[in-house]
Amino acid sequence: MQYSTLKFIYRKGINMKWRICILVLLAGLLHADQWIEYLEASIMDLDYDDHYVYVATEKGLYIINKKTNEQYLYTSSNSELPSNLIYNLSFADSIIWLSTIEHLLSFDGENWTIHNPGNINWFIYDLLYDNGVLWIGSDHGLVKYNGENWEIFNSDNSGFPTNKMWNLTNADSALWIGTYEGLIKFDGINCEVFNSENSTLPVNPIRAVHYDGQILWVGTDYGLLKYDGTNWEHYLVSNSGLPDNRIITLEYGNGILWVGTFYGLGRYDGANWSCYDYRNSAIAHELITSLAVDRDILWIGSMENLVRLNYKELNIINVTPVSICLYNNYPNPFNSVTYINYTLNQTGHVKLTVTDISGRIVDILIDKQQNGGKYTLSFEGSGLVSGMYVCRLESGNIQQSQKMILLK
Repeated sequence: MQYSTLKFIYRKGINMKWRICILVLLAGLLHADQWIEYLEASIMDLDYDDHYVYVATEKGLYIINKKTNEQYLYTSSNSELPSNLIYNLSFADSIIWLSTIEHLLSFDGENWTIHNPGNINWFIYDLLYDNGVLWIGSDHGLVKYNGENWEIFNSDNSGFPTNKMWNLTNADSALWIGTYEGLIKFDGINCEVFNSENSTLPVNPIRAVHYDGQILWVGTDYGLLKYDGTNWEHYLVSNSGLPDNRIITLEYGNGILWVGTFYGLGRYDGANWSCYDYRNSAIAHELITSLAVDRDILWIGSMENLVRLNYKELNIINVTPVSICLYNNYPNPFNSVTYINYTLNQTGHVKLTVTDISGRIVDILIDKQQNGGKYTLSFEGSGLVSGMYVCRLESGNIQQSQKMILLK
């Protein structure tokens, strides 16, 4: 989410005192008709129709009635879901398509069906339903299903640089596919590959792609790219209002581009930028996992909650950090490298350590004076054995910790 952005992150609950402090602050700042929190869960993916919102979480499949706000939760205990952790979903033609680890399922409101063409053990990164065809981005290539037949496109038969298809969008009768090895344009027969060597792309891993009807927007670990079919334009924190250079998800509607990043939500109307996180919105976690535009409503999924935003008349609230906060590392679990983010409310001495489960220190990432603000550090675990580790942040008399899982 390398891995496709957030599909490998598993939620750990935030400190409730911190959560209450935030919500008390927000209660006096936010308009209730603008920001509404619906769920407290790790949101993996979103979709909707005229009546319902469909939400993939680590707790199962939530279906929310948009008119009554009633919620129903499908789990492995009360349905045929093989797992509560749902990574992706797509709704079309009265059918919900969703993926768990190694499984693709469909649900018509009564019956669950598991689909597995060729009996392969696959991991699904993304689902896209378009004009009667379900496109599946997986670790075995790009899969096409027309309701009767399955077709697999991969590096062997289609010229793809990799078989791991991370994210998909449809633009003018062609699919654009984000992968670890660059951006692919595929018309069903021919493919064209854009990467850091033959285009303006700053890096090869593509974390998000979205077509707004005229412009292709591309999210990377080093900024946002705008492509009009000829020219590229590169947006960074340093030259725009992006909240962070690491892009996770993109959505467009009513002339506004919404950018979900590792460090908050960005709003871009073509001229001006605004940013939102836990300090000036009902979003509980800065890591934005999924977005869906439904007319004048934006559904926002984060690592901690689902929020409904009426953005027709949105006020911008500027606040400063109210405490230190250590966030979940990303990705988690991780293979060799993961990123640790934290914020400080004021200048002070900071110590950030990583220990094994016995408490033995395996690394000291920082031990010095820092100014208030937000910071990101990388942790390299290639020399360590697989298992659970603890990241601990200390500043003054405050200490916070998060668990990290190293998998090799």
